Amino acid sequence: MKIYFDAITIDAQRTIELTFSSNVHNRPLTVEVCFSMDCTGPMGHWIGAGKQHIKAIADGIQSEMKEKYDKDSILRVAFVAYCDCNGPCRFNCIDFHQAPNLEPVQAKIATQQLLSDTDLCEDVQGGLDKALQLSWTKESSSCAA
Repeated sequence: MKIYFDAITIDAQRTIELTFSSNVHNRPLTVEVCFSMDCTGPMGHWIGAGKQHIKAIADGIQSEMKEKYDKDSILRVAFVAYCDCNGPCRFNCIDFHQAPNLEPVQAKIATQQLLSDTDLCEDVQGGLDKALQLSWTKESSSCAA
């Protein structure tokens, strides 16, 4: 699972590299990450991995921004859990919190339980819709990864 989360981090780094350069942006860079997670029964091990690696991912993003671009970054993290389309509790969300105050998001992920497992189609589209409804920054230096 660590390899999977490392791959996600590498993809996010590529996006950041393509989006930001030291010559273009003179203010702190805002990086916003929303973890959208399938929380049905078969995904229990992924929930566990998310609980274990969230802090390392956040710390890695901030240190990478400082090292590569010699700039401070503003990191905002949110979480959206989704389950089956007909589940009784289809979503569990927490809006963005800014580092270093990521404890509410970490606590939400740490206490995340399996929502349902009726074996119907997971509501991925609904989960992404919930993520889009969060308080994303509107400024031009913001990057959603």
